[in-house]
Amino acid sequence: MKKKILITIIITATMVLICLSVWTILRLCQPADPNTDFTAESLRWTKIGAIGSWAGSVFGAVALVMSIFAFWLPQKVKIDANITSGYGLSHIPEVNSIAVWIITVKNAGIRPITVDNIYLNFGEKEGDVFVGMISEGTPFDSYMPKFPRRLNQGEAFNFYMPVEELREGLKSISANKSLDANMRIVVDEVITGKHYFKTECTLRTFVTE
Repeated sequence: MKKKILITIIITATMVLICLSVWTILRLCQPADPNTDFTAESLRWTKIGAIGSWAGSVFGAVALVMSIFAFWLPQKVKIDANITSGYGLSHIPEVNSIAVWIITVKNAGIRPITVDNIYLNFGEKEGDVFVGMISEGTPFDSYMPKFPRRLNQGEAFNFYMPVEELREGLKSISANKSLDANMRIVVDEVITGKHYFKTECTLRTFVTE
């Protein structure tokens, strides 16, 4: 959203500068006042010099704005997060496979990021649900990321939430929330704070069998 606003501002400023330049050129091209004490040749070169100065100023301003934009954009933290479902094969004889929810977090920008933790949110700003210990005691425990976790450009990690353990954990809060409340993934980045990512899941997705 902020990127679109910035691009709109740049385009608007560029159009304004171009319009001012055209308006100035049109004014300079108007016939000179007969009472003005200039020869035709000197007046012509005066107009050409003024047009060149205005054109240089316009393109210089546009280049400056674009340079600032090109410098600022790579510095912006850009994170992608999504959730999928899957199965993990277990080495435990009594358990063939374990259903699991998988949250994938990726650094989609150039600037390195450090993820401090992962939460779930069901529509309340101050109601983030900590699920960092949901995999303890399961085969996924040893595959869980250790926080804080640094991600360079293009790097990602998976955060595993066993279906049964998550269902039992969320039952305690489902009584006070709507089952149709949309779930958002919350990625807590050390410098920029919490980033919220919408999903198509609801609380009902996780607590119903």
